[in-house]
Amino acid sequence: MDKRLVIRMKKALGAAPMGAAPNLAQLASLINAMQGQFHDMHFKADDTSAGSKGHWDDLHGILEGYYEHLYDDYDPAVEWAIAAGLDPEATNNSAAAIGYAGAERPVFEGYQYTEALKLVYDNLTLLCNAAASVCNSYDDDAFGLAIKNYLGNFLEYWVFELKFRIERRLKS
Repeated sequence: MDKRLVIRMKKALGAAPMGAAPNLAQLASLINAMQGQFHDMHFKADDTSAGSKGHWDDLHGILEGYYEHLYDDYDPAVEWAIAAGLDPEATNNSAAAIGYAGAERPVFEGYQYTEALKLVYDNLTLLCNAAASVCNSYDDDAFGLAIKNYLGNFLEYWVFELKFRIERRLKS
């Protein structure tokens, strides 16, 4: 994992208008940016290195499932941001708007299984922490509770993926 990526994201999210917590529009941008990152990694899964032998199908499928799920998560995140009176970034500007550069590499310098899972783990940890921060920034009025419910469902899926599936894959 490129430590500079995490630092850039923490700085970008920390600079949110709401203070230390990102807002829903920034969370939507992060979801979209990560979807693009995982999609790119999906194409560049590598099975030629010693640490990846026999894992190409696993890694390719895991990343496909994650980028498809993030793609589905993006639309409601944008809609909730609009409902909250925010102005989400254009889809094609999501990553730049929050300072998400991702980890880009040529297709022939693919991602090894363990390396890719660590990158996914770090990215999803950042995403879950950002979603929790957004959730905690809302009051317990009707609108705030609706957003907290939406984000609770979002977090339920991704935290389970982190704590149950990815951690086990990294240990195996």
